[in-house]
Amino acid sequence: MQMLRVNPLTDLAWKNLVHSHDLGSVFHSIDWIESVSECYGFQPTAYILLNGSETPIAGLHLCNITDIRGHRLVSFPFCDFTDPIVADPKAWQVLSDSVFADNAPFHIRCLHNEIPLDDPRLTITKQTMWHGLNVEPNLDTLWHNIESSARRAIKKAQRVGVTVRPAETLSDWRAFFTLHLRIRKSKYQLLAQPFAFFEALKVRFVDKGRGVLLLAELEGQVIGSVLYLGWKDTLTYKFSASDFDFLDKRPTDLLVWEGIRYAKENGYSFIDFGASDLDQEGLIRYKRKFADNEKLISFLKYTPDGYVDHPRDKETSSTLGYLTDLLTHPQVPDSVTENAGKLLYRYFV
Repeated sequence: MQMLRVNPLTDLAWKNLVHSHDLGSVFHSIDWIESVSECYGFQPTAYILLNGSETPIAGLHLCNITDIRGHRLVSFPFCDFTDPIVADPKAWQVLSDSVFADNAPFHIRCLHNEIPLDDPRLTITKQTMWHGLNVEPNLDTLWHNIESSARRAIKKAQRVGVTVRPAETLSDWRAFFTLHLRIRKSKYQLLAQPFAFFEALKVRFVDKGRGVLLLAELEGQVIGSVLYLGWKDTLTYKFSASDFDFLDKRPTDLLVWEGIRYAKENGYSFIDFGASDLDQEGLIRYKRKFADNEKLISFLKYTPDGYVDHPRDKETSSTLGYLTDLLTHPQVPDSVTENAGKLLYRYFV
């Protein structure tokens, strides 16, 4: 077997691997890697294992990050999961030995691939819940399979006049971003990703017909939104935001149903509803209304022997948390909170 260290944005072997392997997801795609790397200034790297005929058989991608929080290898920043594309423990050993040779902490999130979970060099630092839905059945079957409470919510949204349409202009995307910024700020006390990141997803996914930003409107006002990204046979429910003042109109239930319809109309066979923290019981219950798949995502970390975090690293993390609390205070203008996200979000990986 031959090991290559390549740029996943330009290397044909990486492209072929992620397109051909079942573990290749939207988070392995060149369009996603490029969107993240361009927005946050990261330099992506991929390790690829070739067999005797020089066919790629395994791989993983990461960013080697050195910043105010220290040095770390992350596979891959700002992804729900990034299973290594590897089918057997021997290949994983070869790949991981190459990565661990950099002698830096390594982070990866696994959903479908359990091989790294059996590696004694890795420890589980956190787990989140993941949900998905097989949309191969016909629409009537899918409608009857979702929970009755979801069907009632969808009918209510339609009855009170909520309509759903795809975003068409950059102003539509700003309307979505405004909701996204405000819900992260007011509900979770978190900064939002830079708007430039969503512009990149628009250009690399939606404008190419691989996904859609759906907007829910009531009397011409955007009251809810969901951004779906398409890759291979899967449509990923990646970002969702609604107006608190209109939650009783149930826009998100309707947006999910319209997402299911979009998936059927555009040839997708699966919807990935993404990750939820285990303490987000309401969000988990919500996704269970639609999903027929539920699994855990495991956050894994490798720490080199003898490696000790610099005291500065913990101090920096604490300071970032304090700044986030300050900059998401209700009295802080949204424009200031948005600019804070532009400046600081890259350090949250």
